[in-house]
Amino acid sequence: MYICQLFLVTKMYIRNHLLLLLPFVFFLSIPSQAQFTPVNDIELFRQRLAVENKQFTTIECDFMQFKHLVIMDEPLVSSGKFYFMQDDKVCLDYTQPSPYLIVLNGQKVKIATGGKSNVYDMSSYQMVTVMKSMLSSCLLGDFSGVGRDYRMSVSEDRTVYQVEIEPLNRNIKRYLQKIEITFDKKDLSVNQLIVREPSGDYTRHVFSNKNFNTSFPEQLFLLK
Repeated sequence: MYICQLFLVTKMYIRNHLLLLLPFVFFLSIPSQAQFTPVNDIELFRQRLAVENKQFTTIECDFMQFKHLVIMDEPLVSSGKFYFMQDDKVCLDYTQPSPYLIVLNGQKVKIATGGKSNVYDMSSYQMVTVMKSMLSSCLLGDFSGVGRDYRMSVSEDRTVYQVEIEPLNRNIKRYLQKIEITFDKKDLSVNQLIVREPSGDYTRHVFSNKNFNTSFPEQLFLLK
């Protein structure tokens, strides 16, 4: 019984928080309402993204998370600090409306709240593994993992690129409808991340006060 309860609680945490954290090197600037046009040479975009993101060894910024639920008129709003460090280490430090910490390090995830912390193996949760892969693609500028299981399209307006990734795999479609990522054309940092679920719920992250290649304690990513 305890194991079942732990699984349900863990799944709830992942659904409500991890699913849409992605994101992860990201930098505010809500996309304009201008008409987007398709980018024909997606491979050239991928190459430039990889080159730009190789310059970032660490990223530190503020973030706001807006969780939109179909059963609610107004979104649930959270905010905090986002940290990224090569290779593949992410920390989301929620400060509002209450303290909450998510750390991704390798194949492990730590969730800390209310003075207690738990560490989970992400390989046990396909949804988290998929989202971690997408997050890494954004942070490292490597979309090579977006292959047979996904359809990827890129469009642009005067100031941003917009990438849409839709799953083709039936199992992934059960919990993920689409991911929308907006990149600033100046430096190809992520402005906004939207993760849409089949239920109609979606989560939007925006990022501000971006700082690149700054130093901060590596203890942020400890799993203990």
